[in-house]
Amino acid sequence: MFRNTTADTVVSCGAVATPYLSTALLQHYFDLFRRFIEQEDKEPLQSFSYGFLEDTEGYKSQAHVEGRKLLEANVWKERDIGTGSILKRVIAAIEKPTHNLVLRDARYGETRKGHYPLLQARNDRDLRSKWEKVLHGLFTHDDPAGDAEAFQRMIELGGKRYDMITFLFFLKNKRRYVPNSSPATFDDVFHALGAPKFSTSRHCSWENYRTFLALASQVLDFLREEMDDQVDLLDAHSFLWVVARHVLKPSNALRSVIPVPEELHLLPVFPRSEKKGESAPTFFDEEADRKQRIENTRTGRIAEQMVLDAEKALLTKAGRKDLADRVEQVSQNMSKGYDILSFDQMGREKHIEVKGTRSHTSCTFNLTANELRRSQELPDFYLYIVTGVDSNRARIRYIPKPNFHSKLFTLESLRHRVWYRVRST
Repeated sequence: MFRNTTADTVVSCGAVATPYLSTALLQHYFDLFRRFIEQEDKEPLQSFSYGFLEDTEGYKSQAHVEGRKLLEANVWKERDIGTGSILKRVIAAIEKPTHNLVLRDARYGETRKGHYPLLQARNDRDLRSKWEKVLHGLFTHDDPAGDAEAFQRMIELGGKRYDMITFLFFLKNKRRYVPNSSPATFDDVFHALGAPKFSTSRHCSWENYRTFLALASQVLDFLREEMDDQVDLLDAHSFLWVVARHVLKPSNALRSVIPVPEELHLLPVFPRSEKKGESAPTFFDEEADRKQRIENTRTGRIAEQMVLDAEKALLTKAGRKDLADRVEQVSQNMSKGYDILSFDQMGREKHIEVKGTRSHTSCTFNLTANELRRSQELPDFYLYIVTGVDSNRARIRYIPKPNFHSKLFTLESLRHRVWYRVRST
């Protein structure tokens, strides 16, 4: 099975390997996507059924609803096979003028239409019967093995028409399948998101389509964590399309190559000078502090995702995909005192605390009391420092079992907790 936690979008795929999309790159392009939508709508991103997204992407849901009505697949009978009635309904669903999910422009000739094989079959009794048998099986049975067979049979009957075939699967079940009307466009966005070796262009096959769906499902999982609104697989499809058409520009591009973690070797820090006498309390701008904390949270999240990607990539490259699938981001559980649960190649646990900065040279970070305590308690505690976050010169470096009380670090209190007691009167 594809690695996927989203209900209704899991696709059985045997031994086909699915690449991991980079969660750090997903976060980067989601931030740009959100910014673009806010510029278009002049208000914060709300949902995929509102404003710009509804106006430009809502037609796909409508195409599904209208197409299903025209198909009326629930009344199909086996005796209809060969009569032409099934073919007529399918062609009508494809030619409904409210969508462009199948190439229907005849300017380059009738044969260039995505559904030309169906048009051709109308006047060929033998071909018509073969097509209607496949279509009847596709729309009247819910069987993944049967879907695989139907996909291959359509290729045999009409050639590698990725747009038409995937649109028909989309009509069958939009919670499980989405169309691929422009393979080159989706290739571009998947490459930008960390799958540079995957392509759908000129690779129309059931195996290729399953990988396409699995990657879209990874996007769906990410969107469901980022947005409170209920998001479905078609929304993930829309996100990918909008990113490809409106966000994916050279100026916005980050490298899709995941940095390889390297060990960081430190020098002893110089002792900090201490003034004699009592020090005055330090006051700070609360609004500036609030904005800085928001930025630090975003930077830290991307840094965690970069380390998550890097750990999975290292284990996969070492032939331990079983361990790569178990690498987990646990930072939402503050009590753990670390951010990533990973493993070495022997299967031993690594408890990784991640610190990130947009700077390329910064040598300071904040450490909570719980993180400090866990660094002393856990025998396999690692400190990962990601510099150059959100740039093409990001680096991931790590320190195994850091001793924050050693001469390699200086701990400094940033705030004071004040306790007091009230005298009884």
